[in-house]
Amino acid sequence: MRRSLTLLLALFATLALFVTAPPAGAAGGVLAVFAKTSDWGTGYQAGYTVTNNSSAGVNGWTVGFDLPSGSTVGSYWDALLKRDGDHYSFSSRDYNGSVAPGASAGFGFLVSGGGLPANCTLNGASCDSGSGGPAPSVPAGVTVGSPTGSSLTVRWTASTGGSGAVSYEVSQGGAAPVAASGTSYTATGLQPDTTYSFRVRAKDAAGNTSAYGDAVSGTTSGSGGPAPGAVRTAPYVDMGAWPTPSLAAASSASGLNSFTLAFITASNCKAMWFNAYDPRTGWAKDQIDAVRAAGGDVKVSFGGASGVELAQACTDVNALYTEYAAVVDAYHLTYADSTSRARRWRSPPPSPAAPRRSPGSSRPTRVCGSR
Repeated sequence: MRRSLTLLLALFATLALFVTAPPAGAAGGVLAVFAKTSDWGTGYQAGYTVTNNSSAGVNGWTVGFDLPSGSTVGSYWDALLKRDGDHYSFSSRDYNGSVAPGASAGFGFLVSGGGLPANCTLNGASCDSGSGGPAPSVPAGVTVGSPTGSSLTVRWTASTGGSGAVSYEVSQGGAAPVAASGTSYTATGLQPDTTYSFRVRAKDAAGNTSAYGDAVSGTTSGSGGPAPGAVRTAPYVDMGAWPTPSLAAASSASGLNSFTLAFITASNCKAMWFNAYDPRTGWAKDQIDAVRAAGGDVKVSFGGASGVELAQACTDVNALYTEYAAVVDAYHLTYADSTSRARRWRSPPPSPAAPRRSPGSSRPTRVCGSR
């Protein structure tokens, strides 16, 4: 009797261990989410974020996936890579392998070719297994607008429900979904006078995805150039002034609806707004979206009166291309501008000793004439 009781207690303890301490890669425990951060047609930059939604810490992770023939991983960072044919396995480094509950770690890489990762696994389990909980609601209020000869912007209302933060994915014409930033997505590289369809779905932090909403269509304008009057006049706005200029106020005062935003400079071969803000974070994108919603558009200007242009700071052409592309993709640009030092300013440039504006300094808003 005593022996039977001992065996039963041992069996119960073993079962309890499996119930209360699932492996790190189990559904709802640790998830790996893919996101593309820039795309230049013949390749792209992307990465995975490993998020620990479990109650136990993670000590080491491995993310594996396949790439289709014709696409290969080149440079990578914040992980160790093992390749077997078209299969890639990225393992944590000594400084990012420990992930506490509620924390995240990640790695990035460059891909030559347009193929997207498939058959993703995290520590041997599916990356997209989800938690089994309720998925977020289907995005509502989806519209397609702001047409140019080569782009359309899809907008929608934020979803509700789900587990944790909600992100969104957009499928164009039934193709593989692309991660979107916020509640809008601008499709670029389109053909003029052509109709395109889009569907949007939501995805929560646990990997649960909603169904796609109904397909919504939009048509690009009839020429590969800008829509009539779109950017015929685009005066410079010094976004480095303090307080940060309001494009809505400038439009109201001037009657213009398009602007050239200055300046993107280089900080050790990294694109930065006047050495203060990283464009990859979408700084001032809310203002740019408002300009486009009102029928205008923007250019972003590289260089400036007191900054270093990216081409001067980047000695490697691939690194230079990556930095330019990061800005174009962050703001879905159709236009860009390169401004040499001081020559485009109507007012005298600041003296060489004058420091560039840092957040919190005081300088009046300056709007300069268009080219």
